[in-house]
Amino acid sequence: MNRQWIATTGLAGLLIGSGLLSTGAIAQSANTGIPKAKISADRTRLKLRWDDQRFIINAADLNVQVLDAVDCEAAQIADQQTLNGQWFFPGSVSVDPVTGNVAVGVLLQECYETQTSAVFVFDPQPGAYAIYRVQVPGNRPLPDEFSTFPLSSITGTGFVGGDLVIKHADVSDSEALMVFTASTTPAGEYAGCLLTRLGGSDRLCPDTP
Repeated sequence: MNRQWIATTGLAGLLIGSGLLSTGAIAQSANTGIPKAKISADRTRLKLRWDDQRFIINAADLNVQVLDAVDCEAAQIADQQTLNGQWFFPGSVSVDPVTGNVAVGVLLQECYETQTSAVFVFDPQPGAYAIYRVQVPGNRPLPDEFSTFPLSSITGTGFVGGDLVIKHADVSDSEALMVFTASTTPAGEYAGCLLTRLGGSDRLCPDTP
């Protein structure tokens, strides 16, 4: 399973209009057992709180293997590279009101007018939480559960009936919605993609075989 444990003591218009797709830096539920999530002003930390537990997650501590993304140093597309988070996208944090899972978009790198990003899902546990990487498919199989094909600029996430919806856009002003259905992992399983706005590119949906 695409999971990492951390322990401590301490469609588009409808989704946004109905509040199902997060467009702010704070996400929460009226249920006190469901986490509240807030991104710090400098965008480098995600603060989670549920019951009497508090956690602070640093973007730099999150990593994922990314396939077919730009290698900023080599100035070319790399078959595979491990990238760490730089900061959280302010409008990308959301909480599933049923399971309490928290989804958030993370910028991994930015160069040549291209943002490379990924979505992580946190599964709250008593005294701990598990980290899952949302796996975006591509033109070949992913090598393991810690890898993904890249997303662009993540502008929102949301949970709809247990499904995870991700909205991302690129510099050409194209925009797409990606859906991951509920599965055995909190990160879900890829179900489909809809290009909601066509700018200068039609490459925001996965290039699957």
